[in-house]
Amino acid sequence: MKNLTAGNLEGIWAGPPLFWDEKFQLDEKNTVENFQRICKIRPGGIYILGSSGEFYTLDFGEFKEIVNIFIETVLPFRIPTMIGCGATNTFETIRRMQYAWEKGVKRVQVVLPYWSELSDKEILKFFYDLYESSSDIPIIHYNIPRAKRFLTGED
Repeated sequence: MKNLTAGNLEGIWAGPPLFWDEKFQLDEKNTVENFQRICKIRPGGIYILGSSGEFYTLDFGEFKEIVNIFIETVLPFRIPTMIGCGATNTFETIRRMQYAWEKGVKRVQVVLPYWSELSDKEILKFFYDLYESSSDIPIIHYNIPRAKRFLTGED
């Protein structure tokens, strides 16, 4: 795999929502069918647990279940993949990144911890901690205003 750069992150990436039943449990059948349907159209890549909004509601067990289903379904299609590993704290972000990497997903998306606005020093510490614990894992910063700090090119 090539290093992830702005120059080789190409094509249209699909960000499918997950399906949930009336008891707020993952509807695995419909989720898998949707992943397969998307893979058959061969997008530039496919990612989950980002824009569709579930990531912050999941505990680690639920995160692992969803990642496992995703990789079992999508990796055989040999389409680039990415997992949203955002969490309310640095430790959980790192734990999610490492789990996704161990399972074969080679790109992750992170968001700044968003409970309170981080200072410049805290932002640098966050990214430093991610790098120190997981330097081989290419990350994409999901730069959203909801994180209370929207980073610009100058940042």
